[in-house]
Amino acid sequence: MKPGHCVVCDTPTWRMAFDPGSNQEILLWPKPDSVYAGIRHEGLDSRGERSQSLIAVGISYCPSCAPAVGERSAAVPGAIEVVELERARARYARWYTASYGDWLRAHARDQLRMDDVAITKLLKQWEDDRA
Repeated sequence: MKPGHCVVCDTPTWRMAFDPGSNQEILLWPKPDSVYAGIRHEGLDSRGERSQSLIAVGISYCPSCAPAVGERSAAVPGAIEVVELERARARYARWYTASYGDWLRAHARDQLRMDDVAITKLLKQWEDDRA
């Protein structure tokens, strides 16, 4: 599993930008059509005992790969069934607020060192995604 990508096909499920300070690609906000699953799986619980009632939340899917509730996700080791699905707009509603847009503008300028043209393009994409 790669952060910000579909667990099945590796398509980006988040908007990303390159951070020159860390020399890495960072997640900025989830794509509005991405889907996040809660998956019941088998594994070791906090006591180190085998359990089939563990829930992994926030497993990222692109819309075309998202399983239905009740299905098994072959992409998740030990998966038994999908118990819930959330759309990005519901799960990450804060990322689509005006206050996040204010933060994003400052972050793009100060941390990501984007010029005005790149910032305008980034914020246009963000506005389109939250529309």
